[in-house]
Amino acid sequence: MAKGNLLRKIRKLDFYLNNYAKKEKYEEMFAHNLLPLETLYNNGYLSNFAHHATVCSHFERNITSIDKISNLKNYNEKLIHKKLTKPDLALSPTVCYHCFENLKNKKINNNKVFNIKSSCSRFESKNFKTLERLHIFTMREYVAYGSMNFIEIFLDKNLAFFKKKFLKSGIKFRIVTASDPFFSDIGMKRMLYQNMNYLKKEFQFWLPNEKKWLAVGSFNNHLNSLSIKYKIKGKNNEFINSGCIGWGYERFIYALISQNKTI
Repeated sequence: MAKGNLLRKIRKLDFYLNNYAKKEKYEEMFAHNLLPLETLYNNGYLSNFAHHATVCSHFERNITSIDKISNLKNYNEKLIHKKLTKPDLALSPTVCYHCFENLKNKKINNNKVFNIKSSCSRFESKNFKTLERLHIFTMREYVAYGSMNFIEIFLDKNLAFFKKKFLKSGIKFRIVTASDPFFSDIGMKRMLYQNMNYLKKEFQFWLPNEKKWLAVGSFNNHLNSLSIKYKIKGKNNEFINSGCIGWGYERFIYALISQNKTI
């Protein structure tokens, strides 16, 4: 929950990132925070990040079960768990999956960028602390589809723009080549591939009190890997390339407060 000064800072950051997207004519898209659980299997998320996944269920749709739950006088964990159905939905771990799910099996004839904000969920277990790591957090993503050249220009242009902006704001940051922390054997190969081809870069802000860097923005070139899984094609019937830029609001604000800076 955010309120007071923190809420004002989040709103200011949101206004800035959304206004920038409007100026760039990125198409706005609305997304809630639920996805079919199946999509996390199909796009490979479960094979690499099952420890982060948060699935959703509901109570059995029969009058007997509903009556038992409705008439509970005290919290009965065992009964509640017993009456839950098998989950078929999940809280989305990232914003761009909504975009891919929406465009599944479709054709995109022109280069296009979408602007989307949503809450995301990643189960952090004991890593949960401050605004640095949260189970539920806010992200805005710019998600691009088009030719390989278009995606590279989209990422490079935005990288240069925000680098200039952060320098002007006096923010201490660095840009690093990064990789996602895969755990499966297949994922480890993906991590090596990301590093070798510089497919992922991060903006990291300095946390002076903790003397460490914190990633606040991620720049990702998917090539056509996700479009193949979602069967999204371009005008020549080829699997289209894609890329995304994601900003984690709470992390971003936490780092700005730590440095006593504004954007």
